[in-house]
Amino acid sequence: MVPMIHHFVRLTAAVLLCLLLTACGGEGDGKGESFAEGSTTAGSSSEELYGTATLSWQAPLNREDGGSLAMGEIGRYEVRYGLSADLESVNTSVQVEDGQRMSYTVEGLSPGTWYFAIQTVDIAGLKSEWSEFVSKVIKNR
Repeated sequence: MVPMIHHFVRLTAAVLLCLLLTACGGEGDGKGESFAEGSTTAGSSSEELYGTATLSWQAPLNREDGGSLAMGEIGRYEVRYGLSADLESVNTSVQVEDGQRMSYTVEGLSPGTWYFAIQTVDIAGLKSEWSEFVSKVIKNR
């Protein structure tokens, strides 16, 4: 008997990643999933301004095999971000340890176009596919 491994449904259908953009410090990528909100804060020791990006998402309800996924089965989320829309070159990640949490704010972003993707990890350590990237432009004032 071959053990059946349950995976999450693809995040593009299961976890909708939205990017809340800063009104003063950023612009969206023009996709319908992004909208404006937030603020930009100044760096402590330079003239360069640093921005924030608040990500929000919906938890997946099903696994790839069609089985249901209860909220209590979600262990955490992993968020990757960087200045490229390539998972292999995006090397900054953060673990959102509360599987019930549906948003996370990334702070201290320097000017440039930042890309963000998310993946769900269940309590058994099984991981979903990565979401599609969303992007945000951080600008100096």
